[in-house]
Amino acid sequence: MSTASMALRKVVCGLALFALISVADPASASGRAADCFMQVAELSVRRQPSGGEVDQVHTCPADFTPSSKSLIVLIHGFNDDVDTAQSEYAPFLKSFLPQLAALGDVCVLYWPSDVYSPSGLARNTTASAVSLDNYIAGLSVTNNRVKRISLITESLGGRVALEMMDHRIRSGLNPDRSQQFVLCMMDSGVPVARVVEKGELRAAAESFERSLVLYSPVDIILWLAPLGWTIQGEGFLPRAVGTFGEPTVGLWTECQKMPWYQHSDYWKKNESGTAIIRFLQDRFSIAR
Repeated sequence: MSTASMALRKVVCGLALFALISVADPASASGRAADCFMQVAELSVRRQPSGGEVDQVHTCPADFTPSSKSLIVLIHGFNDDVDTAQSEYAPFLKSFLPQLAALGDVCVLYWPSDVYSPSGLARNTTASAVSLDNYIAGLSVTNNRVKRISLITESLGGRVALEMMDHRIRSGLNPDRSQQFVLCMMDSGVPVARVVEKGELRAAAESFERSLVLYSPVDIILWLAPLGWTIQGEGFLPRAVGTFGEPTVGLWTECQKMPWYQHSDYWKKNESGTAIIRFLQDRFSIAR
């Protein structure tokens, strides 16, 4: 590749990342509902509160052990340090923690998505998925009560969930399917090509017992994301799952359009939370 081509690639990639960061709604930590976080466990694969690389899972409280058969994990998206992730989780937990807690132990995950080089972000996404999977797999050994795991993801958090299941398949974990997984993806920042037939994350998507996709065709962030993905070699302007809920047939258990939702709306607004609670409650009634 010529020097001029490399320079152009860096400029375009930088502009795409700038657009994603500047259009996103940078929530303030002052909006955090602190009382909610006293009632949930925190899982962190971060080495520091902002930036940095991935570590093994650390829990808060340090001696956290799930007390029920069900574990529910919230996974934030791109460009969140710890304070920003907490402020994004807060309105969702404030509105829906009682309903979630009735279904199992509730956790929030912190992972280092606030890195701005494409290679660094891809590396942290995969490494976070592996660390989370190793932790959950360990629960089946240390605490055989945990049989059902529900992942509630936003934006790039959906990629973490899918890569976690991909790692599980490739590593041969859970061959007897003693642990069952449910996926609820909001505004998923995953290229559709990754989950179509023969896509590299298709088997991971199919391995979830049930899956819900909440999407919005007017999400500006997900219309900008393909610029960066094109630069990274993901194809030419590939669409995100969170734009139209694709593939619309044969993969997801349910898809629900969220009219006029923007990228920062999903943790905040009641319609998305209500859809997730209904889906999880339906799933638990089926499991029983």
